[in-house]
Amino acid sequence: VQRVEIETAFNKFLEDNEENKTKKLFLLLGEPGVGKTWSAAALSNKYTHTIPVFYFQLRHRDTEEQLKSIFLDNPKLYDFNVVFAKIKESLNENKDMKIFFVFDGFDELYEEIDQRWFFYQLLEPLSKIDRVLICITSRKYDWNENSFRLKESQFVDEMSWRKEGINLSTYSDDEYTKIMASLTTIAPLSKWEEHWNH
Repeated sequence: VQRVEIETAFNKFLEDNEENKTKKLFLLLGEPGVGKTWSAAALSNKYTHTIPVFYFQLRHRDTEEQLKSIFLDNPKLYDFNVVFAKIKESLNENKDMKIFFVFDGFDELYEEIDQRWFFYQLLEPLSKIDRVLICITSRKYDWNENSFRLKESQFVDEMSWRKEGINLSTYSDDEYTKIMASLTTIAPLSKWEEHWNH
């Protein structure tokens, strides 16, 4: 799938979620450098005006602390599980609202303890909350071959919109040309030199 098709796929995911609330996981998979992070950030930015969006880069290993600081008045006083009660409370206060969580870089959770926390302490409780949408980005191999995902494939598969995920391909020549063209200076360098010399 090329990047131009991701938004179309995500819109279909939102439509299908209206009919089947259990399908709440949107997977973006691909090799390094194909635009997983950029695509997830672009989706976050696009929908932040209509859906509360919370974007986390998993490589920072601070997702638990960030979630607690977002949903709890005094994060140090509460156990992490209280976060899920607060999410439910927020959703119950507004019956039309959904919350969109983006977890970028599952493949950067190298330690088993971090992977275990992600599946059992974060993803599984979120999967049980109505009107929660989730996007996870990862290298394809790291997601498909992860031992915890394989052990818990039933609950993960049940919540996945497409079990195989959306697989990002490398940039096409046309996409690459457009990206490079967007990075070039608008005015010739001589125009900038004139500006600097005044």
